[in-house]
Amino acid sequence: MRQYGQVLYWHIRRMVIDHDDAQDVMQETAIKILENIGKFKGNSQLSTWVYRIATNEALMNLRRKTNLFQSIDSLAPELAERLEAQSDLSCDHATVLFQQARREQGAKTDQSTEQRRQPRTQGGMRTRTRTGN
Repeated sequence: MRQYGQVLYWHIRRMVIDHDDAQDVMQETAIKILENIGKFKGNSQLSTWVYRIATNEALMNLRRKTNLFQSIDSLAPELAERLEAQSDLSCDHATVLFQQARREQGAKTDQSTEQRRQPRTQGGMRTRTRTGN
């Protein structure tokens, strides 16, 4: 990692923008490299392999952040409705309502994800998707 440290940091930083996020991704990248160095086949240069891991980790970091913000934004209408229904609302009660709304949204997301994973059918028969040649 010393050999690639600075260059790899700036590669990640360009993707995630924030210094703290770049540091987190660097740490995750180092862990992945150490865990998987035995799987490196040598079909490419080591630097290519390291950059691919760093790129994938940076993208995962961005996806996690995007999903977090989208899920919070999607809770806004339901949460606002619940908050308006409460006349004497304490901070603790608001937190509980927010957590309930988030769990319910997570359950809805899990259901829609499961539905997407189901094989597509056409006229009661499964359709096959073509992969590869």
